[in-house]
Amino acid sequence: MALKQDGALSSESGLTSKSRGARISQLVASLKTSATNAQRPLLELLGEKTMTPAAIRTFWISNQMLIVNASIELVRALELEHGSSIAEIHEEQILTMNNFNVERTDLISGVDAEADANVQTWSVGKIGANAVWKMGVTGVNVTVATIDTGVRVSHEALRDNYRGDHGWFDPESQSGVPYDLSGHGTHAAPYGLKLPSVVQPSSPLAGYCSPLKGTGTA
Repeated sequence: MALKQDGALSSESGLTSKSRGARISQLVASLKTSATNAQRPLLELLGEKTMTPAAIRTFWISNQMLIVNASIELVRALELEHGSSIAEIHEEQILTMNNFNVERTDLISGVDAEADANVQTWSVGKIGANAVWKMGVTGVNVTVATIDTGVRVSHEALRDNYRGDHGWFDPESQSGVPYDLSGHGTHAAPYGLKLPSVVQPSSPLAGYCSPLKGTGTA
C-alpha cells in the first residue's frame, strides 16, 4: 500500500544545509517524519483489527506499508476510513529466476586477459559510444549502479572500481559485504565501468545493489 507523498518533499528546495552530508540527514529526517505522521492513523486502525506487528512492515523512504495476508474486508476498511491519504493498494509482486548451474571455466590466460582489456569491442561502436567520447563525455566522476543478483567485487574487472562507502545495499539479507547469488550481476556490472569495452571508459566509481533473493535484471 502506497500513501500519498507530502508535496513539500518533492524537491530539494526545503533543504537549507549546505554540506551534502547535512542535506542527506535533513532529507532522511523529513522523510521519516512524513511517513510516521501519514502511517500513524492506518497503524492504529490495523491495531484495532488485531493485526500483529509482525504482519506489518513500513517503509519510510517510499511511504509505503506491507500488510501480510490482508483480507478483502481489511482493505475495504482502510479505503473507507483513510482513502483520501492512500495513493494505491495492490498485491505484493514477487519475481523469481529459474535455478541454473553456472560453469566456472577460465577461457583465457591472465596474460591474454590483460592484453584483451585494451581492445575496444564491437558493441561500443554499435551504440555510438565512441562518438560520444570524442565529444568529451566519458563518464568522469559518474557513479554507475546496478540492480541485479549482487556482485563479486573481487572480480578482476570490478575490484579496482568498487565505490566502497555507500556503494552496496542488500534489502534481502542485510549483508554489509557485497556478494552475488548466481553470477548474473557480476557479469552485467562491468558494462558501465572504466574499461575500454564499455560505455563510460573514464568512470572511476561503481555502486552495486542486490535485489530480493533469487531475482535480477540486466
